[in-house]
Amino acid sequence: MQTMYLLWILLHVIIEVATNSPTWTTSSPVSIASTACNGASTVTTLNADSGDSSTVLYSIVSQTPTDGGFAITDHFSGNKILTCTQASVASYVVVLRATHDGGNGLHADLTLTITFTDITSGPTWTSGTSYSLDKNDCTACDTVATLAATSSDSTSVT
Repeated sequence: MQTMYLLWILLHVIIEVATNSPTWTTSSPVSIASTACNGASTVTTLNADSGDSSTVLYSIVSQTPTDGGFAITDHFSGNKILTCTQASVASYVVVLRATHDGGNGLHADLTLTITFTDITSGPTWTSGTSYSLDKNDCTACDTVATLAATSSDSTSVT
């Protein structure tokens, strides 16, 4: 009788092993103000469905540029959240992974584009960026080229 019971448990465990990767319900892109990115501010709540009510483990695969200060933390509500501690450029790409906690390695990746609404990108050149001249043609040159650039936020460019 014990052998039959142990065999039933073994078959039950084999049948119950997850066969599907988690499914992400968190959406991309996300837009927030960089002023909201100080300390450990919430960027978004992470949600992925395991498909069988088991636990989903979350990790950061990569972030570009690499100077982003993103981390996955526990929220007091019990959810996992993506937080940021610094924002130095206008946009980041963070690749997140949801892994099924069944030990089978099933996972799904989500590429999350995070845009900070109040960080502007650098100036844009409006003049040419490459000039050449023969040194013999310019014995007393005052001006070699006139350079111009404009700022995306209407501030001055030096």
